[in-house]
Amino acid sequence: QIRLFKHIQEGIDGALKRCKLDYFDVVYSHRFDDVTPVEEQVRAFTKLIRDGKAFYWGTSMWPVSRIIEAYWIAKVNNLIPPIVEQCQYSMFKRDYVENVYLPVFDNRYNIATTIWGALDSGILTGKYLNGAPKGSRMHKDSRLAAFYEKIPQWKHDKIRKLKDLAENKLNTTVTSLAMAWCLKNENTTVIILGAKNAKQLSATFECYEVLKRLDDKIMKEIEDILQNKPVLDPSLFNSWGRQKRNVRERSML
Repeated sequence: QIRLFKHIQEGIDGALKRCKLDYFDVVYSHRFDDVTPVEEQVRAFTKLIRDGKAFYWGTSMWPVSRIIEAYWIAKVNNLIPPIVEQCQYSMFKRDYVENVYLPVFDNRYNIATTIWGALDSGILTGKYLNGAPKGSRMHKDSRLAAFYEKIPQWKHDKIRKLKDLAENKLNTTVTSLAMAWCLKNENTTVIILGAKNAKQLSATFECYEVLKRLDDKIMKEIEDILQNKPVLDPSLFNSWGRQKRNVRERSML
């Protein structure tokens, strides 16, 4: 318990000092700690909030059962539960948002999401269709190149079709389409942006306009290209699943 409180306390104090801030809006528990009891983790983040160093706390890539456990531990012990899960979501990685985390998106828990990887490490921008351009993270001269595997051909094939749809039917880029598609899911609250410069950031914000044009017909065409919609386990979600929720309005990117 001392180790947990000590490390989190020191980590937050150091981060606030480096950022020259008095508090953070949200702090995340990045990856689940399977050594420290969940109750101790909940108490540690509750203390940060009650000390005025953060307003809320959230999880990142936690097992859904542990999020639920943390929620009820907090409720029973007058502690503060997590409000958001930071998980991966993109056209090529759909399981977390569209299947795994569905139990915590309902009215009981109302967990928000801060999704990462919406462009699949830049692959969904289409910039790797003709090889890795210089300056990209997958270029052979990049210090990050060793962390990435070769892009499979099936991804290139799907991106070419998505690119054609974006440019010829929506008058936009495949980048904006990929981001807008993520926002179309009502369980997406916030998308983490990885822009390296102002130009990339401005291009990213165009997805909000694209979002307005993603009607049922376009979404069906995208689904026909992707062909990777997760299949819900009826033993977990009953016959109807939990595919819709309208308890929260999407209000930010």
